[in-house]
Amino acid sequence: MSQYYYEKITQNLVYPLHAFEATSPRKVLFAINFILALCMVVMATYSVYLTSLLFDPDFITGWTNWLVLVFVSTFLVMASIVGMRGAHLVSLELLLTYFWAIIVLIAPLLLGLFAVFNFSFYSRIWYKHQWSTPNFYYVRRLFCNPSSTANTKCVAPLYDQYSVLNDDIAAGFNSTTTWCLYLYNATDCTQIRDDAINLAVSWGTVLILANTIIGISSLILMVFAIYISVEILTAPVITQSMLEISNYLLLIPICTCVGQTVGFWYVGKLAIQYTWIPSLYLATAVAQVCVLPLGIYAGRMKSRMLLRAYMALVLMIIGALAVATTVGWTLATLVKVDFSPGRDTIDEIACNKELPGCSGCDENPPTCPEWSTDDVTTLLSLDFRLTGMVSALSVLYLAGALIVGALVDNSLANYKSDFV
Repeated sequence: MSQYYYEKITQNLVYPLHAFEATSPRKVLFAINFILALCMVVMATYSVYLTSLLFDPDFITGWTNWLVLVFVSTFLVMASIVGMRGAHLVSLELLLTYFWAIIVLIAPLLLGLFAVFNFSFYSRIWYKHQWSTPNFYYVRRLFCNPSSTANTKCVAPLYDQYSVLNDDIAAGFNSTTTWCLYLYNATDCTQIRDDAINLAVSWGTVLILANTIIGISSLILMVFAIYISVEILTAPVITQSMLEISNYLLLIPICTCVGQTVGFWYVGKLAIQYTWIPSLYLATAVAQVCVLPLGIYAGRMKSRMLLRAYMALVLMIIGALAVATTVGWTLATLVKVDFSPGRDTIDEIACNKELPGCSGCDENPPTCPEWSTDDVTTLLSLDFRLTGMVSALSVLYLAGALIVGALVDNSLANYKSDFV
């Protein structure tokens, strides 16, 4: 009897695998893209909702992560539609367009997921400092209990943590309890505010977890889609388009290096050790701008000498970005452990980053008592972790260009040998 059940279970497990193998690659690719499109529609929908809910033009750290996912998921839906159309029509042109679109979008999706996941370590700080701002009204309406306190007790200031009181100094308030008693003749403002923030953080964690699950599932689907696309298109068709496409793909790491230069430019104004970071990104961006035309020209002229010069320069840029990756991830850890800045440095960082709620950035020297040392170093750690990830993903594009260059160089060598 046990043998009978064993055979039945084995058949039930193996049969779907045989059915999958027997299915044509085009049908499998169509099914994968259909599921991927559904996943991306879900991600785009709640990313749009969160972007609109959390939008704040004065502080972009929180909502821009979701905005990136809006664009990436929208483009992936479009790519999936092209893939389904190409699989249905057996159109090599559409499938080749789809193949390169998926290759391009893997890294932005991975970066968006990484940014949103890392934001979970910073979300409590972000909610705390954004909580009383006008743009957070709808968030407060969701979590303040009762919701009618969204613009009253639930916006209780953080006076218990900080001694400087912004606009309320003149009113003589020196604690949240005093503020609550004076305005509402009550003492429960702190409890209402903290309970609401705790609920908001828990809500955000659930959304980030759901986003991560959908994102990882989508990445797995994309890897399978690339494999099946290669099976359908065949290697020679893909190789033929590689050099031209890979050169233009280098526009992505150029843009990321420019973005990192702008994002870290404030570091150059600080009296700390890491002022060379924006200069490194600026140098790699300029180097890539110079190398890109060389790669395009070498491919069109089929010059092995120029192609090898191009590969050598790309290898040097990869080395520089590898250093940036290592430094970013190392500093992400060290800034929370070994970085012990004085209060004046923390105030300077907070004001240069234009963090919300700072009350003394117009003073000389600038001050921002609302942001604690731990809050600021947590934000710095997040920045360094993200810059390390961006550098690592840029290295992947450059490594791809290097591999393509080596393949083309090898094919040119074989062509000349065959000709002789």
